[in-house]
Amino acid sequence: MYLGDYLNLDRAKMWPTPTQQDARIGPKNIGGSKHRKERGSEALADRVLFPTPKGRDWKGQTQRGIHAPQDALTNMDKGDGKPIGGQLNPNWVEWLMGFPIGWSDLNA
Repeated sequence: MYLGDYLNLDRAKMWPTPTQQDARIGPKNIGGSKHRKERGSEALADRVLFPTPKGRDWKGQTQRGIHAPQDALTNMDKGDGKPIGGQLNPNWVEWLMGFPIGWSDLNA
């Protein structure tokens, strides 16, 4: 099993690039988001709905109430409970990091 089996890499390549404005204003910027959407570039936080990691995520805890199911990254896994394990594909990691394919090959 590879990480690519769980991700739609074609969609991930189309995620917008985070900008400085995303950090200052966040996903619900009233003035800027309208103009960005007209140019075809939404804020990353408006497109990718991963929860923000929290310091308590290592415990697997969540808040109680309406946000409990999607509160923590640890609750996002809908698998069978078994750890995935394995290794990342070096070619995929090089592509993801922007390095030339084969850059980390020690035998080259």
